[in-house]
Amino acid sequence: KRVKIGLVGKYVELKDAYLSVIEALTHAAIAHRAACDVEWIDSNDVTEENAAEKLAGLDGIVAPGGYGKRGAEGIILTARYARLNGIPFFAIGYGMQLAFVEAVRSLLGREAANTTEVNPETPDPAVRIPKDRIGINDSRNNSRMGGQDLLVTPDSLLSRCYGGASEIRERHGNRYEINPAYMSPLKEKGVTFPAAEKTEGYCEAIEIPGHPFYLGVIYHPEYLSRPDRPHPLFRGFIAAALDRAEHKR
Repeated sequence: KRVKIGLVGKYVELKDAYLSVIEALTHAAIAHRAACDVEWIDSNDVTEENAAEKLAGLDGIVAPGGYGKRGAEGIILTARYARLNGIPFFAIGYGMQLAFVEAVRSLLGREAANTTEVNPETPDPAVRIPKDRIGINDSRNNSRMGGQDLLVTPDSLLSRCYGGASEIRERHGNRYEINPAYMSPLKEKGVTFPAAEKTEGYCEAIEIPGHPFYLGVIYHPEYLSRPDRPHPLFRGFIAAALDRAEHKR
């Protein structure tokens, strides 16, 4: 079996930048006795006009981590296309934050919404640095780093991927956080947030029930994947992509 996964990122010209993600996809494919064919897509090249051309033939899409303004709009457009067209979509770190921005723009009608990492002057800061973590520079000392304990919502896609676990531990590396002011309005539109950091309550994940697989996490599951122990989120994502590939055949 073969599955075609699009990796939409801003550093595709330097493929080693996403080595951990590629390895995690491979581990998950092996667990399903399948081969993962990765199509590298530069997010800078994704536009409203060509999104369908670039993305329609994929069995699944990954939007991995990153930093800064360049290529952000292409990732937002990718998240929108995957959401509307039922393509399995897995967003990680920066990709998850931009998927949240897309939901705020499209489902709440806040067209100028953004992360302050991309537009510090946005009138709708869907993603921002919490006030208690704002420093005089962008030092990683103000970031959430390393392993942290998370509480998982029962019966969510996230929980099912983890075998029904109600608490997990995952590795982090993020300074920007989801703005909770936009979470309740999005819940009314059907978006759910199935995980929160155990002590501070930071939003850790976004998913859309009823979609074949639409999941974003702010942490980095790729760091915990191993050839004989594929990370459960990558395994669930590849399973959904294989289902799409089978239905296409």
